[in-house]
This record gives sequence, structure tokens and C-alpha cells, in this order.
Amino acid sequence: MNLRDNIHVDSKKIAEGLYDMFDDNEKTALKFGLLPEAKLSPLRKCLKDKSEELFPYPEKIFSEQELREMEFMNLRENARKLADEERKEWTTITEHNVCMELYHVAPMLV
Repeated sequence: MNLRDNIHVDSKKIAEGLYDMFDDNEKTALKFGLLPEAKLSPLRKCLKDKSEELFPYPEKIFSEQELREMEFMNLRENARKLADEERKEWTTITEHNVCMELYHVAPMLV
């Protein structure tokens, strides 16, 4: 899945790895279409961490002088909001795609 020109996420590989970590009870639940929260929480945490790396706040990429200029032009807060929106969008789309791939990886009954 390509979300941006330079960001590619192999949702199928992530789903396969995640499925391999499921115990027998979780695999049975997944056959009925139920995703175990115990496995989704660590996935969300990993995606959140990766999104912070991919979409950093202005303080991580601009010099102090550039940040002062951004503050003067009221751009700094907008840049933070944009990073937050990109992080949320990327995380949501990636989580959705991994979950959809889980349904293709697992043998389903429904």
C-alpha cells in the first residue's frame, strides 16, 4: 500500500507476522471475524511510533532560527496540526489495511 509517493507499507507481510503471533484461541476468534484487542494494541503502538518518525513536528526538522520565523508568521502551530493530521491519517489507514489483510491471511468461517 502506498500512502505517499515515498512511503510504502507491506500490509500483507505485517498481517502475516501478526497472525503468526496469535495463539490458538485468537486464531479461532479470527475465523469468526473477531480481532483480538490484545494483539491490536501493540500494533497501534508500533504504528503510532512509526508515524511520529515519518511525520515529525517542526521542532525536529527546522533550526531554531527557522522556528522563530515560523512562529512570527504563525506557521509553527499549523505545521504541528498538519503533522498530527498526517500521523492520524497514516495510522488509521495502515491499521485498517493490516486488519483487512488479516482476514485474507486467516482461514475464515464467515
